[in-house]
Amino acid sequence: MARTRTRSINDPASNGETPAPPASRRRNAGDADASRRERSAAASRQPAKPRAQSQSLIERIPVVRGIAAYFHGVRTELAKVTWPSREETLRLTGVVLAVTVFFSIALGLLSTFLTWWFQQAFSPDSEGTFLLVALIAAVVVAGTWVLVRKRV
Repeated sequence: MARTRTRSINDPASNGETPAPPASRRRNAGDADASRRERSAAASRQPAKPRAQSQSLIERIPVVRGIAAYFHGVRTELAKVTWPSREETLRLTGVVLAVTVFFSIALGLLSTFLTWWFQQAFSPDSEGTFLLVALIAAVVVAGTWVLVRKRV
């Protein structure tokens, strides 16, 4: 928050006088003591700065102010959302459940097939079955890759 300075009647800049140079530019200690006295006298003449009468906790603590601003932004964005109707929500939920059930069955079948296939691979009397299944799987994968490559 930017602060503004109000000019008073006693302020040298407002009545045409040139202000005294800052203490860092003065040369000797006697001038520094005089400038301190001038500043303290000027400070006593100026009225006290008005304080905010009712500053809330949110305005006084920067962390709380940041959190409050975040939640205000969230609330604003949620007000802009176009929520689906009840019918659309039910339809989309049905689609999600159907896809979930389909893929769980497909993955279960694939797991069962691969378990059987690798058991055949390590059995000494069924090497031919393993190789035949491997050949069929390779043909299916290669054929699928050729078909998909042309479309993409």
